[in-house]
Amino acid sequence: MEAASSLGPDASGVFLTVLEIVGDLVSHHTKFPSTASVAFLSLPWLMDPELQLQSKRHMTSLPLLKEMNRLAKTSAVSASDDVLEYTLSALSSVHGFCDWRRTILLAAMSSQRPVLVQYSNVDVSCVLNALSHSLCASHPASEVHGASGVTCKACEQLVSGTAVPDQEKVQQLPGLFELLIQVLTDSRYQTEKHIRLDAAALVLTALCHMQCPPDVYLRVVKASLSFINDQDEDVRNVFQSAFKVIVSGTLPSELAEAIFAEFSAGYPAEFEQTMVEASNPFLVVATRNSSCPDLSNRCLHQLFIRALRLLDSTAFCTDLVNEMLYSWREEDGGDEVINDGIDDLLQVARKVFGFDNVPSFIRASVYIVPYILLSDVEQRPIAVKVLERLRFHMSKHRQDLISEYFPSLLERPLEPAKRKSLKTFIKEYCDLDLRYLFHTKRFLCIVYVLRSIALDEQGYLEILQSMRSNSSREPFSLTAVMKFNCEYLGFLLSFRRSLLDDDHYEQRSVLLPSLATIIRLIDEKFLEDTSNKVMVVLRAATTLGESSVAVWNEFVRRLSDGMLATLLPKILIAIQPLLKYSDTNDLLDNIFARRKPLEIEQSEAFERTAMVLVNSEAGDSSRINFHLRRTCTDNSIENIVSGKSLEEGLEEVVGWLMESLRSEVLSIPGLAHLVVYHSA
Repeated sequence: MEAASSLGPDASGVFLTVLEIVGDLVSHHTKFPSTASVAFLSLPWLMDPELQLQSKRHMTSLPLLKEMNRLAKTSAVSASDDVLEYTLSALSSVHGFCDWRRTILLAAMSSQRPVLVQYSNVDVSCVLNALSHSLCASHPASEVHGASGVTCKACEQLVSGTAVPDQEKVQQLPGLFELLIQVLTDSRYQTEKHIRLDAAALVLTALCHMQCPPDVYLRVVKASLSFINDQDEDVRNVFQSAFKVIVSGTLPSELAEAIFAEFSAGYPAEFEQTMVEASNPFLVVATRNSSCPDLSNRCLHQLFIRALRLLDSTAFCTDLVNEMLYSWREEDGGDEVINDGIDDLLQVARKVFGFDNVPSFIRASVYIVPYILLSDVEQRPIAVKVLERLRFHMSKHRQDLISEYFPSLLERPLEPAKRKSLKTFIKEYCDLDLRYLFHTKRFLCIVYVLRSIALDEQGYLEILQSMRSNSSREPFSLTAVMKFNCEYLGFLLSFRRSLLDDDHYEQRSVLLPSLATIIRLIDEKFLEDTSNKVMVVLRAATTLGESSVAVWNEFVRRLSDGMLATLLPKILIAIQPLLKYSDTNDLLDNIFARRKPLEIEQSEAFERTAMVLVNSEAGDSSRINFHLRRTCTDNSIENIVSGKSLEEGLEEVVGWLMESLRSEVLSIPGLAHLVVYHSA
């Protein structure tokens, strides 16, 4: 390094090469000393006098920093952008010495070149998490728990409605908000869940602990609003606290409009219900906490509209389709008259339910197109005109319109005659074959079939068999359908969402029997291999109450004794909320009857779990208590210990204990005569 410093302009390239060698050793050789590598990679940053001063606190753990400081003071190293970018990236991948590496990172953020952080390939999630924890730890009311994290009282108070005084906030670190905006808007990070999670957390931390100019605040908040409709539930949950702070504060009209625009975002029909459900909690937060009365009222109105539309959407769509199909006859007038009538109906419905335009209303009313396709043959001429008008409003080609809504046709059983009629109608209207639609929309078609399979088990199995690839040599079975490309993960996730989403309220009565049917039809080995994932869905079903008991019964019935023994504690904890229902008696009878032949260790683990539930205050433990052995009934610790001693005692001890017990009973009024009588 000292020799290279005399090379003039070429020195920077030599320095970068040497540092890359060190970085390569660190990343590929785990035995390379991290103490030396961290100190060496810190060298170009020690050109900053402030970092030279701060490094003295770390020389005990990083003794080589002293030598690096000497080199830095003699200007024996280059601090070009290339060198700084590379070392920052390399330091982010080293383990340990977090305090010193965080010091360098914050120095980079505070420098006149914060863009270095954006282009140095640093682990962005690590950066965001470190910044969030550092800001929280800087507040005097925070509690730092070492590596486990920080409990920030200031953030908790802000979320509860208590503002943080400006004097307790950190002055803006140049580059932090720019980095956050970059992460929130860059498409490269939109597919990385861990980055989105940390970015959502940092939004709240930054708003709580940093002074932010109004124009920067507006940019950050508007960029963060995309989390309202994020595809991941965990990300949305993390962002809710920050969103509450945002709507509770000052809301410029521009920001209020941007928030409401997120609630009105349009999505393809197959995702519409899920995404509407995703934003519902944010609507509630805005309605309750918004400082802007207009935004609060608009959000409340939107909630009412969604509740009305989603509660009975199938009935509403049926009425609307019937109105459009049976209000006119083909000879009543030309296309213009019929089109005007259809438009009038759509406009009235749009206004009633508060949609901004007709296309957004059509997209939300997902059953309109399917019900038109299933209309009677006599109504086909008018049905075609209605489809054409819908297609006009949505700016779609015929084939695209039918392809988008085709999977939802499978939500209700199709008799052979109805299926044949549907096939003919689609072929005549857009020249598409059912086999082609099954192929192009395979996953969604299977999702709809599985949700409704309890309605017509044989008919839906025939549909699944017709969708099967001709090249497949494996015999047809529901297990084979589920295992194909590991698609069962998506199917189970879809079931869980459907059970929890209010959008599927009408389908809940079918979803649970369908889930029980699937559990009954798949192979026992496949069920046991995926049992933990199936139980995630069953826990979601538990939130629906008594109607989920039958599904749990089927699940327990299908498990082998060995697998049941393994899962017993988990099952018992999962069904605790259901114990208040009498229908669980059969379920518990089945569980406890099969417990008896289990191995001793497994049985004891189950007994311990049962005892915890019996002694807990939640739920109704009496049903479990009824099935437990007397040694596991609810009792004091002293009595349990005494009972165990009695079990282990010798004959003399047992005799002494029995005599003591007899004396105790004789001392109780009303019982002595019974003891005397039985002794005689």
